[in-house]
Amino acid sequence: MKEYSGRDIERYVKAAEEHMRRMGDLAAIARRPLDSIFNAPRSLYRIGALLDLAQIGLHTVLDFGAGTCWLSAMLNRMGARTISLDVSETALRAGQALFESHPDQRMDLRPLFLSYDGELFPLEDKCVDRVLSFDAFHHVPNPKRILQEIHRILRPGGIFALSEPGIEHSKSAEAVRETQRYGTLEQDIDIEEMARLAGETGFGPIRVSMLTVPEVGVVTYDEYVRFMRGKKTKHIDRVRGHLPYHTVMALHKGPSVIDSRRPAVLRASIEVISAPEKIAAGEKMVIRVKAKNTGDTIWLAGSDFGGYVRVGAHLLDGEGRMSEYEYGRGSLPHDVKPGSEVEAGIELIAPSRGKWRIMLDMVDEAVTWFGDSDSDSRGCIFLLDVL
Repeated sequence: MKEYSGRDIERYVKAAEEHMRRMGDLAAIARRPLDSIFNAPRSLYRIGALLDLAQIGLHTVLDFGAGTCWLSAMLNRMGARTISLDVSETALRAGQALFESHPDQRMDLRPLFLSYDGELFPLEDKCVDRVLSFDAFHHVPNPKRILQEIHRILRPGGIFALSEPGIEHSKSAEAVRETQRYGTLEQDIDIEEMARLAGETGFGPIRVSMLTVPEVGVVTYDEYVRFMRGKKTKHIDRVRGHLPYHTVMALHKGPSVIDSRRPAVLRASIEVISAPEKIAAGEKMVIRVKAKNTGDTIWLAGSDFGGYVRVGAHLLDGEGRMSEYEYGRGSLPHDVKPGSEVEAGIELIAPSRGKWRIMLDMVDEAVTWFGDSDSDSRGCIFLLDVL
């Protein structure tokens, strides 16, 4: 990729804005990736590969080259806080209107829509967890400078993941037509060149998806059997042949950090320190517990919009049948690393008279209860006699 500067950057920024102004029906673009029965299967496949490589969770995510913000809209509905960044004010206004008019969009997550001048992002250092680029980075006239900006705004352990056309894209009929019609920049993405630029701008580990388009993973049943038996097939040659033309890769700003916003193994052992054996109906009761993080995921004690861990309780009747699934919550005093313990309390209101059981569990808010993620933590049950 060529590194342009000065007036060339200004020219391409103006061309991108003019492109959007002349597109006409921006609402149709905002329907991506479901705007075409021909493009949707491949686009959805690539989006899945991109989100997986990016290890997307309840993070703050910058959608680079967001356009009409359709990818931001998907991330928002997943529970991520999005920042849509583009050089085109026209595209961003259309995207913001999409957010504000669609009932499924999470405006409580405070999505942002920011334009930039093609060089500097209007964001503070270390303010986002992930940066995604879907068919946008190959339009960038100053790739090294933009990589420096992405590295600057990523927090330690952050990831920049991109899904882009690969080599010879600029020669395709569509790219040539776009350049002639709108004056936009169409470049090729070469994985080896991207790896070199990533190293020069401070990125560390790089991961690459091997199956970037669906057709390379589809084989006949006979080919499948031969492949699984270790016999020679044409499958590997097909993968090798496609890879240079379809780039899906992730650049890491240092080692990844596994926390409860995008957990791996959520597991806990819970010990009751103090709890009443008898109590009057309707009275408040406080249960103190000690919880040990026996998984591999850091428990965050707090977050703006989910992805943090609390101690929770379910109410069962005397025979062990579920009566109230989410009976109560209690906050943790601090983050808890794997192998560490924490003491916490949970305040509950005693149920009606009778014999009851309280089942204690940990909950990763807006993600899952530990017991629903194959954990052994829900085995902590104590009996309660309500008078």
